[in-house]
Amino acid sequence: MIGICDSSSKHEDSHSSSTKDDYSSSHYTNKSKILKNSDLIQKAIQGFILPENLAKRDDIKKYYNLQSKVLGEGASGKVCIGIRNGVQYAIKMILKEKIKALKLFIQEAEISLQLKHENIITYYEIYEDSKYISYVMDLAEGGDLFDFITGCPLGHLPADIVIDILIQIFSVVDYLHSVKNIVHRDLKPENFMIKINKDNKPQIKLIDFGFATYIPKNGEKIKEYLGTREYAAPEILEENGYLEKVDEWAIGVILYNMLTGYEPFKGNTPSQIKDSVLYATIKFEKIEDVDLRDLCQKLLNRFVSRRITCKEALIEVKKIQVERDNYHRGFKRLTKKTPSFVLQKEIEESREYMNYWVQLTKSVGYNFV
Repeated sequence: MIGICDSSSKHEDSHSSSTKDDYSSSHYTNKSKILKNSDLIQKAIQGFILPENLAKRDDIKKYYNLQSKVLGEGASGKVCIGIRNGVQYAIKMILKEKIKALKLFIQEAEISLQLKHENIITYYEIYEDSKYISYVMDLAEGGDLFDFITGCPLGHLPADIVIDILIQIFSVVDYLHSVKNIVHRDLKPENFMIKINKDNKPQIKLIDFGFATYIPKNGEKIKEYLGTREYAAPEILEENGYLEKVDEWAIGVILYNMLTGYEPFKGNTPSQIKDSVLYATIKFEKIEDVDLRDLCQKLLNRFVSRRITCKEALIEVKKIQVERDNYHRGFKRLTKKTPSFVLQKEIEESREYMNYWVQLTKSVGYNFV
């Protein structure tokens, strides 16, 4: 049994899945690891979960004025607004009794605090008391990429908007892989918060590093099998070990969804979804834009060695953007894969949708512009 989340609910709590690396089982039967983690275990016995260098052991209410409005709520906790010195923050409060995978949880805290990128939600500090562990982070009140896709009247996102989003996704995931040596392992639309900047363009913020881990430097593969099943790469489902290119596969699934409004892999049961990911013919012809169709095919390549990296994909999508900008200005494109009438339609759709989304978000109280 592998620890894969089934995304039957949109905002499922990633910490609810089982993991083969839970401290409550195998870690307590391995003497060498018990000795190695003796200090950590002793602190857990004393009632603390996070090491002192990661969390302030105090009641967060002494420092932040917590508001009654709940931004999100799940089985393991809630997210609310906290105010300090007139500044609003998002406070993610997790019930300690609901934490199952202790090693993953501590690793999430360590990873979250060290990441600094314009497309990652900023984590400032962590508090731990007898009941909760509370993360203090930037307030990204608004919809996520899932809302952004499903809210589009077209049924899918216009290609020009997709390109703006892709550049940010490839940039931030390449930062994780190349700079921080981290694989996210749970990339999906729900984990990208989105708002509209002053130029009427979408801006994303990656959240939730509950399944993130370090990429092995010794050539070994990762053997923890977790994530969200519909976005899981074939090598995860085959349980033969994997590396960071599982993130590129997940981006391919997100790209397919943005461009078509559908998920490429379907099934009513976990077994059916697994078979679809491993063996089904992917209907790339549903993607009307040929430039982005080619890119999606390179991401959703079942042969890991042939799957494009985020660094390579970022170069490709920026090239596509330059060519389209030239077309918009009346210059000849460098390539002519996507017909001109499709490009013209995309321009009009992009303008219409951004205007629609700005008005929609303003109507529900989000003022992003």
